[in-house]
Amino acid sequence: MVGLGTLSAMQFRVLGPLEVIDDAGRPLPITGGRQRALLARLLVAGGETVPAERLIESVWGDRLPADPANTLQQSVAQLRRALEPERERRAPAAVLVREGNGYRLDLDGHHVDADRFAAEVAEGRAALASGEDACAPLFAAMECWRGPAYVDVAYGDFARPEIERLEEARLEARELLTDAVAARDGSAAVVADLEGIVAEHPSREGAWGRLMTALYRSGRQGDALEAYQRARHHLNEELGIDPSPALRELEERILRQDEGLDASEAATPAPGPSAGGLPASDAALAGRETPPGNLPSPPTSFVGRDAELELIGELLGRERIVTLTGPGGSGKTRLAIEAGHAAGAGFDSVHLVRLDGLRDPALLVSTVATAVGMPENPELAVVETLAAYLAPRRTLVILDNCEHLIEVVAELAEAIAERCPRTVVLATSQTALNIAGEQLVPVPPLDLPGDSGSPFEALEAVPAVQLFLDRATRLVPDLETDADSLAAIANVVRALDGIPLAIELAAARTRLLSPSEIAERLADRFELLDGGSRTAPARQRTLRGAVEWSYSLLSEEERAFFDELGLFAGGFDLDAAAAVAAGGDPGLALQRLGSLQEKSLLWSGPVAGRRRFGLLETLRAFALERLEERDGVASARARHAGYYAALTEELNLKLHGAAQTESIGRFASESDNLRSAMSWSIESGELMHAARIASSTGEFWDWSGSLAEANEWLGRVLTAADGRTVDPPLGTAAGWAAYFATELGEMEEAQALAAESLRIAVANEDPFDAGCAHSMMSYTARVSGDLETAARYAAEMRSSGSLVGETWWIAWADNHDSIIALESGDLDRAESSAHASLAAFEEIGDRRGVGWALTACAQVSHARGAYDDARERALAAAELSTEVGDGRNASWAFEIAADASRAAGDGERAAELLGAATTLREVRGAARSPWRGDRDGVLRDQLEALLGAEFSAAWERGQSLAASS
Repeated sequence: MVGLGTLSAMQFRVLGPLEVIDDAGRPLPITGGRQRALLARLLVAGGETVPAERLIESVWGDRLPADPANTLQQSVAQLRRALEPERERRAPAAVLVREGNGYRLDLDGHHVDADRFAAEVAEGRAALASGEDACAPLFAAMECWRGPAYVDVAYGDFARPEIERLEEARLEARELLTDAVAARDGSAAVVADLEGIVAEHPSREGAWGRLMTALYRSGRQGDALEAYQRARHHLNEELGIDPSPALRELEERILRQDEGLDASEAATPAPGPSAGGLPASDAALAGRETPPGNLPSPPTSFVGRDAELELIGELLGRERIVTLTGPGGSGKTRLAIEAGHAAGAGFDSVHLVRLDGLRDPALLVSTVATAVGMPENPELAVVETLAAYLAPRRTLVILDNCEHLIEVVAELAEAIAERCPRTVVLATSQTALNIAGEQLVPVPPLDLPGDSGSPFEALEAVPAVQLFLDRATRLVPDLETDADSLAAIANVVRALDGIPLAIELAAARTRLLSPSEIAERLADRFELLDGGSRTAPARQRTLRGAVEWSYSLLSEEERAFFDELGLFAGGFDLDAAAAVAAGGDPGLALQRLGSLQEKSLLWSGPVAGRRRFGLLETLRAFALERLEERDGVASARARHAGYYAALTEELNLKLHGAAQTESIGRFASESDNLRSAMSWSIESGELMHAARIASSTGEFWDWSGSLAEANEWLGRVLTAADGRTVDPPLGTAAGWAAYFATELGEMEEAQALAAESLRIAVANEDPFDAGCAHSMMSYTARVSGDLETAARYAAEMRSSGSLVGETWWIAWADNHDSIIALESGDLDRAESSAHASLAAFEEIGDRRGVGWALTACAQVSHARGAYDDARERALAAAELSTEVGDGRNASWAFEIAADASRAAGDGERAAELLGAATTLREVRGAARSPWRGDRDGVLRDQLEALLGAEFSAAWERGQSLAASS
């Protein structure tokens, strides 16, 4: 049969995000949401034929297109092109085939990860039954999973039974894997995994039985019986049933220590430290001498803080008052204790004075006197006796947790400094003492993964991860530390802002949950992280307690301000804080920001050329919780959304001129706030805030390559509007939605959205909105191949721009017209329009637009056969677009330069430039529009054939060029 080509084996992946991988390991572009739903429905059928009406029902549901049958045929055709890109036109399909009134996937010769998973589980099950090591096939089975099954279409009724079947099989495989690991490594090795399974699926009696058996065989009979009681309580309370006879019988066997349970592992000791005794940090701690005084020697390792510890040591040698400041739970107390031990040799004695339990300021001096061992002198006041006692001694006094007694602590510290020249005060406080001679040492959160560019292989050495591992392995010695577990731990410590207390509380949860399960539950962090040490102060036993301690230091006005700052996601600047939380008064906002920063409840730093503030995520979660309890939360959220609607409109106007670099930076820094504002606006019914933000952010999304995000937000806005209004922002939103639908290959939807944009613009008689609508009408028409209509709307766009005096619209119309003319074969018009566009963009200082215009000029030169000029202009466009962050145009310009080099006979240079184009798309996340086709793939094949072995070296040089740009 002619024209079929060679169809290589593909991989269909459904155990996670839907993917199709070709035989070279490259993902095929299944981009449209309906394409993915169609493919998923056919995969659920497992190679069986699905009638057309069922496909339509599954993919479109209640939102049927005007001509369902024809639309299905078009969608099938698009999916076929994606699955078989090399199939010649009119050649029969080999994968997505038609049978009768339906379609099916011919999976013969291809691979589905769900099938591989089932085969590996079957092999593992057989190995277990025969007494062989089953770990390898069962681990391989679990590695097939990249996330929830069919996660892209989990909303669809058609997928639900298959999802439930696969997830049940996944859980059974997890249980079988614990059997296999227990048989190979001993029961103690699976206790933590089984605890995680029963925590996630507490009604699963088989998992409870496995846990009870593993605990018993590990020598933990009491824990095994306690596990039975937990199972019985859940079954009674939640389901109203008693444990099964089998589970009750197991409890009885454990009670009588039935030899048939094989308790031979009970005497096996848990793994101890490596040869040489204690870990290095613990060995150092055990080998040091505790200085005279009352300084404790904590039983756990001290992790990180080397730079801070060295700095404090230097300061204690020359300063009289040193204060460690930082938010609650940041580790100030532990750092002060370690500093006391390190500096102890330079002092006669070191004394720790804990103030967290002291409420009466009048008792401060006597509390300090008792801690330093001062003898009483009834003839003098206590403060006089204390000064006389300390004056001749070289003493380090650590005043711990001073923030709630800050005034009296400051007075005492100042008095000691003035009257006891050999005594040094080391204070820990969320607020500075603000006295003469005080040296501040901020205690930041622990370093997080990525803070110093740490490679993944070095995650264990990142302080925040190191602390989690240290504390968790003390509780669960066999804690998994494979790549997936380390990645989950990295996510946990990042979500907890590197705050040591929060990390230690999270590590304590590894007795019940795996690191990935902890990460999944951090949305409820205050409920999750409540299991601290029984001997710790009350405020350090739970995360909520630590935050409430800090919150109690604020006045009522500061609390209200703090609560409303919780609305900001990803930080904010002074203007935003004033507009949302300070009644529009920048002076008041500055004053309260300063107060919060003094109390270590706020971070600040320069971002995009402005001073930016923010709350750590844990503090923000607490603030939002408190805000929801207050009256007026809706008005606060409305102020937040309204502020960002106005800001995005202002920033959007600046994208078209000399201030565009600053504007794009502001958009990027405010992305989290924009998402938060739009989400609330849509959910609350205050739709116009979201419409204004989405319509003004369209160009930023295009600039940054955020096509999927743009499509989601614009779709949510337009769905909520449901065509009921003709407010101008909805017209612009529909126009941008049309553009992004075009970029994602959804042409039918794109044309409908462009028409809707024009309808709203006409209804409002707004020439500016009309310009946007004409732009999108022209664009969708061009991509659809209707060049005459595209040219007509480009002319309308130019007229709209002239009417409102918008040079940018005229420049963009000329740029668009040059591409239309080029595709029409009218090179003179293409050249004239491209140069007019270039001149206009240069005039208004739009560097991104200049990059577009240079790319258009390069295409014209290429079409005329002026390949050297084409390459020069394309490289100039690539350089400029890279500088302004427009990765999509830069990669396209590199492709044109590569094609021009090949046409000029310089294959090696062409390979370099094509390597740069491809790498730039990957590095910058610059998605390829489906309508552009795989032009670089075709060119690559040509160059590989031309250059042979020299191709790889040239390609790698191009990769380096892009990576460094």
